Amino acid sequence: TLGIYSLILELVGAGGLEPESTIPTEAFDSAPVLPLVILLVVVVAPLAEETFFRGFLFPALRGRWGTISAALASAMLFAALHFDPGSFIPFTIIGLLLVWAYVASGSLWAAIFAHFVFNGISVLIGIALGGGS
Repeated sequence: TLGIYSLILELVGAGGLEPESTIPTEAFDSAPVLPLVILLVVVVAPLAEETFFRGFLFPALRGRWGTISAALASAMLFAALHFDPGSFIPFTIIGLLLVWAYVASGSLWAAIFAHFVFNGISVLIGIALGGGS
């Protein structure tokens, strides 16, 4: 999702709106800090975010607004709380995909696992680009 979004921005000449990593690049520069970063980003964040956004917020909104409006609202809030304007659109799409994983499977674990994978790939890219001593 992020790659396609970045490609579209480049093609339309809006490369300055590309998403930035929500993980500080310095986090990949210290070998002693890296295991903590991995734990927090790959395990703790998906568990906490999915529990709140898909396990609590989405069902609460779904009961009042219906599935589509609740999915969009929870996905947009998920994106907004990553505090990067360039990430808002792709993270909204990712939030919608996570809602879909939750609804289609009937289990929060599907969304948690997908989020683990997404964040895990992000950390691997950060290590590859940042050197991760």
